[in-house]
Formats: sequence, C-alpha cells, structure tokens
Amino acid sequence: MKIQLRITLLFTALSAAILLVFMLLIYFFSSQNRTEDFFNTIEAEAVTKVSLLKESGLSPEILQTLYKNNRDQILEVEVAIYNQNFALLYHDDVEVDLVKETDSLLQEIRDKGKVRWKQQELQVSGFVHPVGSQTYLVTAAALDRQGFKNLDNLKNTMAFLGLGGIVFLYLIGRYFSKKSLEPVGELSAEAQKITAKNLHLRLREGPDEIGQLAATFNSMLERLETSFQAQQQFVSYLGHEIQTPLAAIRGDLELTLEKNQSNPEIYHVLESLLADSQTLSKLCGDLIDLAKANYDKSIIQFAKVSMEALILDLVGELLRQQPEAKIHLSFEEKEDEFPQIMANPYLLSIAIKNLLENSLKYSSNGSCQVILRNEEKCLVLQVKDQGIGIPEEDQQRIFEPFYRGKNKGFAKGTGVGLTLVKRIADLHKTSISIDSEIGMGTTVTIRFPIG
Repeated sequence: MKIQLRITLLFTALSAAILLVFMLLIYFFSSQNRTEDFFNTIEAEAVTKVSLLKESGLSPEILQTLYKNNRDQILEVEVAIYNQNFALLYHDDVEVDLVKETDSLLQEIRDKGKVRWKQQELQVSGFVHPVGSQTYLVTAAALDRQGFKNLDNLKNTMAFLGLGGIVFLYLIGRYFSKKSLEPVGELSAEAQKITAKNLHLRLREGPDEIGQLAATFNSMLERLETSFQAQQQFVSYLGHEIQTPLAAIRGDLELTLEKNQSNPEIYHVLESLLADSQTLSKLCGDLIDLAKANYDKSIIQFAKVSMEALILDLVGELLRQQPEAKIHLSFEEKEDEFPQIMANPYLLSIAIKNLLENSLKYSSNGSCQVILRNEEKCLVLQVKDQGIGIPEEDQQRIFEPFYRGKNKGFAKGTGVGLTLVKRIADLHKTSISIDSEIGMGTTVTIRFPIG
C-alpha cells in the first residue's frame, strides 16, 4: 500500500471516528432533552386538568370525552387523580388504565413528592399537587410519538451526513496527502535522472525533513561516485599496467622456450610458466570484461545485431585459435529469416565466446553444437556438448564469481566466465538456463526477446 493511500485512510479513519463520537453525543443529549421535555409537558398537562376539575369546576365527563376523542389524533395525556387516602377522584379512562396505580406506588409518590419512570414506550410521572387546602396525588402517562419521530429523523439525517462526511473527508485527506508528498515525488524524479553517466548531479536540499533526506542521498551519491571512479581506474590500470607486462612476459617465455628445446627440464619449467602467464592474462581479461559488464546499462551502447553473422565470426575466430576443434552449426531458418536483436556486439560476442570455449573445453571429443532458431517472440540460442556434465548441486552456484565445481580438475579455468555470461545476459534482459547430466553433456539455452 502506498504511503499516500495509508495517510489518506488514516486521516479518514481518525476524522470519521471523531465525527462519529460527536454524532453519538448529539444523539444522546437530544434523547435526554426529549425525555426531560416530555416529562415536563405531561406534568403540565396533568396540572391543567387538575385545575379545570378542582378550580374551574369543569365536569369530569367532559374531560373524559375530550381525552377519548382526541387521544389518537393529538397528544393526550392519561391523567389520574387521587386524594391523600389513595381514593380515585378522577381518571381519563379507567377501562384502559395505562399506569394501573397501586397503593405502594401512590405511597412512594406521596413520600418522594415526584416519581418519574418509563413503562415500555410510555413515559409516566407521578407527583403531589396542592390545590388550595387540598393535596392530590396525580399520575400522568403518554407516548411521545412526535419526539421519537424527531429522533428517528435526526438519526437518519446524521447517518446520511456521516456517510457524506466520510467521503468528503477521504477526498480532503487524499488532496492534502498528495500535496504533502509532492516534494517526495519531485525528489524521486530528480533521483531517476542520475545514472552512471552523470553521477556528479545532486538533489536539491532544504531545511525540512525532505531536504534532510536529499542531503543523505547526496552524501551517498558522493560515495558512489568515488567508488565508481575507483572501479574505472582499476579497470584502466588492470588493462594497461598489468596486461602490458604480462604480454611482455609471455613473449619472453615463448622466445626462451625456442632456445631451450634441447634441455627438457628447463623446457618443461618454462612451458609451465607460459601456461600460468596465459591463465593470468585470461583472468585479467575476464575481470576487465566483467567490470565493463557491471557498468550501468545507460552507458552501454545497444545496436541491431545479426545473431547468425555474429556466431559465424566467433566460430571462425575459435577455429583459427583451435584448429582441432569441431563446431557444428544448426540454423533452423534461412539466414535472412532470423530477426535482428538489440544488443551490445562486444559484450554479446564475449558471452557467446565463453560458452563456446567452455563447451569445447569440457567436451570429451573436443566438439560442440550451436543451434539457432526462432520461437514465438524470441530468438533461441543453444550451445550443446557431449562432455562430462555438471553435477546438480553445482548447477545452483555455477554463475557465482570464482566458483568452480567438482569437475574443475578436468580443465583449467578462472571461475569468471559463466559469471560474465550471466551478467551480460541480464544486461540484455534475456533468460539463460542450463540443462546438464553427468556423463551425457550440457546444454546452455539463451532466449533473446524480439520486438
């Protein structure tokens, strides 16, 4: 999950939680106020009826008729009036009797002065009310239909506004998280412009946290630039300062060998020295090529390459160096039907040459087969031999630098060749696989993407 989305969701969740708490508090206090207001309303209605009966002398039958006719249309409070001896003096509807007052209830009302409670959905209030020299016990009960309807409307309104508010908060959070992370995007865009060709470039620094991050990156870039320059200097030093004296040593040894053919002991010593110098020279060459293959891809030049022409050139070169070698070519298409691939000719020739040399080196009869064919969306190159094969446990590590398997005693090597092949294959975004069986030979397959 991206940081921007995480920030947006976190902001939305926290804001939604705060909004929910406020809405719950509003609903709770609204409900409490409704309850308190309705108790006051029914008590006032009850007091009015007591006044009409006892002070105005209105007939009880008229009040009862008004109650029964209007209780389903408007708010009508069922009122009951008792004297101090708990005798019923008036009741709006004795047959229905919502409250069903008992002596113990009336005793509690008289003792406490006022008692309020809820009876299912009804709100009931019992209180003591004096009229002149008389004191009456009054109960009032009613259902607050309009109040509950208002609460339901409030709940629905808050639910609708809450959902809309969450969507609004998400959009606000997305906007602010995007604005907050814009400097990170700009920093990333600047960093992507820096390659091995322009390691001297630096990111813009600033006083805030992003600026501190840029300063850290700049410090890292300085170290990388120093390391990269040291690597290039090493390659140059290896290529000129070591290869040149090695070439001179080989020349001197070859000349000395010609002059000491009559002395077998000296001849064999010189021959061994010459072989070692050639191995050292090959190792230096492989290390130089490996260093070049590890350059940033952006500084490596790619061009259209004809694979069959490249293979023919390499085979011709190897046969001149090893006249006794046998290399069988199998092109499964006509030469002009093979598509060209985008590659670096120098690096690609090094990789294929290493594969051919390995196949010839570890082949039991000094021969190998090169197969080139078209497959769907790729060009396939296979190098096969009928050599000693590679043990399965060695196949997992065959591309590691300087690793040589159990068959290293069969032929000399530097342990760099296949590492170089793998690195060049990665630079060209190709897949490479090895299929080998002890005593049966090895097949190396490289698939070059087309298009």
